[in-house]
Amino acid sequence: MGALLFSVTARVANRVTSDMMTSGADLTFRRAATYTAAVMGGAIVVALLSVAWMSIGSGDCAESMMECAGGEKYVLVFGPPALLLLGGVGAFVQTYRVWRAGGRWPIWQGAGWMLFVFMLIYASLSAGALTEV
Repeated sequence: MGALLFSVTARVANRVTSDMMTSGADLTFRRAATYTAAVMGGAIVVALLSVAWMSIGSGDCAESMMECAGGEKYVLVFGPPALLLLGGVGAFVQTYRVWRAGGRWPIWQGAGWMLFVFMLIYASLSAGALTEV
């Protein structure tokens, strides 16, 4: 009876500890997801800060904020895409490092491509702000 109880306890303890430990793929995915979220969050913060800067500086404009904006317009247009571009390059550098170590590199490659796609979307949507004069 004692051997049976020990065997069941050992199996349950082994399953619990193996469930609590994350596998290599899960850990790689978490790191890539955290990196991507941090880069995208930084781009959003830069965009929001530049919009706040424009709204403070253009208090007397009746037409639009973009007409009265100075340098903050360029920060709004070029800041977040530059941050997303650098984040994408960083993800591809990490892809190479993980590939050389024999790890699961496609996760990092997906993060890099996702950041590049968001960079292109933001750059294409914000390019119209440069033509407003």
